[in-house]
Amino acid sequence: TLEYIAAGFTESIIDQLSGVEGLEVLSRHAVEPFRGASLPPDSLARILGAGTLVDGSVERVGDVLRVRIQLVDATDLSEIDSWTAEREMDEILGLQDELADDVAARLRKRLGERLRLQERREGTASVEAWEHVRRAEALAFQARRARADDPEVAASLRGQADALLARAESLDPSWVEPTLVRAELAALSGNPAAYARGLEYADRALRMDSGSATALRLRGVLHDSLGSMASDSVTAARELFLAQRDLRAAVAADPGSAPAWIALADLLYNDLWDLAGARDAAGKAYENDAFLLEADHFVWLCEISLQLADYPEAKRWCAEGLRRYPSRLRLLLVDLYILASPGVEPDPDAAWGRVEDLSRVEAPEIHVPLAKALTAAVLARAGAADSAYAVLADARQEIPPDYAPYLDYFEAYIRLSLGERERVIPLLESFLVAIPDQRAIVARDVWFEDLHGTPRFDRIVDRRQPIFCRILCEPPGGR
Repeated sequence: TLEYIAAGFTESIIDQLSGVEGLEVLSRHAVEPFRGASLPPDSLARILGAGTLVDGSVERVGDVLRVRIQLVDATDLSEIDSWTAEREMDEILGLQDELADDVAARLRKRLGERLRLQERREGTASVEAWEHVRRAEALAFQARRARADDPEVAASLRGQADALLARAESLDPSWVEPTLVRAELAALSGNPAAYARGLEYADRALRMDSGSATALRLRGVLHDSLGSMASDSVTAARELFLAQRDLRAAVAADPGSAPAWIALADLLYNDLWDLAGARDAAGKAYENDAFLLEADHFVWLCEISLQLADYPEAKRWCAEGLRRYPSRLRLLLVDLYILASPGVEPDPDAAWGRVEDLSRVEAPEIHVPLAKALTAAVLARAGAADSAYAVLADARQEIPPDYAPYLDYFEAYIRLSLGERERVIPLLESFLVAIPDQRAIVARDVWFEDLHGTPRFDRIVDRRQPIFCRILCEPPGGR
């Protein structure tokens, strides 16, 4: 049975990869003679003339199917990427589609990197400088993977990479690539001092190539990062203004740059609360490279459309995100937000299905009570008041104390949905006293649109920039 399932996965992956422009995929007929063979990977790659191998295994553990996938560079047998996916046995077809999409996305990204490498190689005549850059980028890749688990190791790897890039700069001072990669390394650091150095590298790159969309994008990202960490409103406003200037210049210089459009969407949504502009930028990123968007980008598109009260678009983006990332926590939660929202047909059965989904992801002790509160909102909108209050009471019993204030927010919406307006403001005020950083977001929240402009509501919210609602943060010249 497992052999049959593995063959099905192989077929799905080949079919999906065949649609990736610029990627030459060997058919199942080419691969079939080697199925089950014990040939070493490098020998197999030579026989097939392959540059990248997709390897994997299928294992059954009880009623769970576990699939491991590995992408291998056939030139040196180094690992490009690897991951594991698990599903119940009755969800095999969904897992097949998910893995096929995932492999296609990762290989498309790899293909783009290879093409960029080829273009960049043409920028220098120094083989040694080129090798330093390649080694530095390998270290940078390791640093990205280590960043969440071991920040000290990640910082050490970035330091080693930066030293190699500095050497490459000295070997070929006219080649802009090492300087760009140094700026990119700085952008990954999470450190204000490194961000400042990164700006110096981006400026140096722009002196070498004034029209470089990559340099403009990196400078914009670095200004955005400095603005997000600023301790005063004047600095924050200046950095965000400069970030927007550079990112708009980057997409003007290269309208096909999906990374630049994503960076602009990030700035407009998370820092400037320009919802329409953010959705437009994220949409252009999707048009230029649908595979570059990650789970959080689909969350943005869902949330932005939701806040713009464009419910069909919110559902469309959420469905696409869940098709690619069916177990991603934030996508499951935002789908529940959509189900609970005004203007969407309430569907309690679908909401309970999401509660079940969230019981299988990380930290269910937090996310299941939150999902139940959202389900209570769906029940309230369906007119089932008693059931809504009973489910909300269960959520309050289960949720850890640190997350309890969020249930005041959900209850406020439930009460508003049921016409109990006199209870709404005290609940929102309790929520915002506990979590004041949400005041600007609640001020614009489509859930409470009926209260916008009323004195009691306006007294407890803050219409300034969401990320800097604790300080005044208007861009120079106003909005």
